[in-house]
Amino acid sequence: MSVASNRYSGSGSGGRIAINYDTLTLPEANITARGTAATEAQTAYHGSAGTIYLKDNASAGGVLVYDNGNVATTRTSSLRSGITAFRAMKFRNYGRVNVVASEIPSFTVEEPVTLSGSATLTLNSGVAMAVTNATGFDLNVESGCTLTLQSGSTLAVNSMRASVGTLSVSNVMEFPDGADFELSSSGRVNVLSGGILSLEYCDTRNIQSGTIDVRAGGLLEVASGSAVIGNTVTLIKDGAVNETDSLSELTINSGGTVTHSLRLEAGLVLNVAGTLDVQSGGLIDLNSKGLRGGNNGSLFGLNGEATTRPARSCRARGMSVRILRVEVTEAPAVTEAARQPMHRMDCWNYRSGWAQAAVR
Repeated sequence: MSVASNRYSGSGSGGRIAINYDTLTLPEANITARGTAATEAQTAYHGSAGTIYLKDNASAGGVLVYDNGNVATTRTSSLRSGITAFRAMKFRNYGRVNVVASEIPSFTVEEPVTLSGSATLTLNSGVAMAVTNATGFDLNVESGCTLTLQSGSTLAVNSMRASVGTLSVSNVMEFPDGADFELSSSGRVNVLSGGILSLEYCDTRNIQSGTIDVRAGGLLEVASGSAVIGNTVTLIKDGAVNETDSLSELTINSGGTVTHSLRLEAGLVLNVAGTLDVQSGGLIDLNSKGLRGGNNGSLFGLNGEATTRPARSCRARGMSVRILRVEVTEAPAVTEAARQPMHRMDCWNYRSGWAQAAVR
């Protein structure tokens, strides 16, 4: 008799450890509940982190740790606990946690929360998390980590920093004091459809380095009405900036970039009532942001992409940019024609080769 078998093997997740103590001399690093790496080198088969709960009997709350010991996995751990008040929570080393309201609708953390070592934390609809820390940043997203705030979730913090990590917002996050939000060290903020990120100001004081990606349907609110895109900062603008989708002033410093995402047919729209100051080395960059060509990233393989059926195979179709007023510092002058919406199409003709047409 022969039996068919699957050559792929899975592995177990970490277990659950709870230690209540008067004095703990055992180093925390010696207490582990990581998942096991599968024999196959595929992250889907690796186990997720278990939980470690350390409770000093003299303290009101304990410390909850998700640490997967650098076992990279796509699997997530849950937060199932009758305890809703913690002294601290630690997410690290590929600890991936998915919080749902049916398991714990709300919880509080006393000390600052840090995501490190490629950890992830997702708050789903109906989940409310509050950090009651009194000083410094309440929540830090670091080291390739991701914090995802789904629509209908609530994160109550006074201050937050995304440094090397990623924050994805589908809910409403408001920071009335601009210094309470920081994007630095090539971090990333995704303001997704339905999401709102509200800042007092948006300039080099708080947006120091990284990418702000405002997706279609997302809203970046800037109370000051003006913005500065500093060195090593990229603004991807598919959605709106302010409810009127306009700014009073916009400055793009040397090393700063404003662009839109790939294939955005609506184009990049910048409504600047005052001055758009593109300084030397600053960019409004739409290179390679149009439709893709055949055998060059096209969704249709060898056939190029187009919004209307062309007479010939098309390599790409460019997008448009609309600007109300421009001031360029130490850079070539912007002509009146360049301010008008333009579509550029590169087409392949088997007799003559590539040809380019610009249409306004």
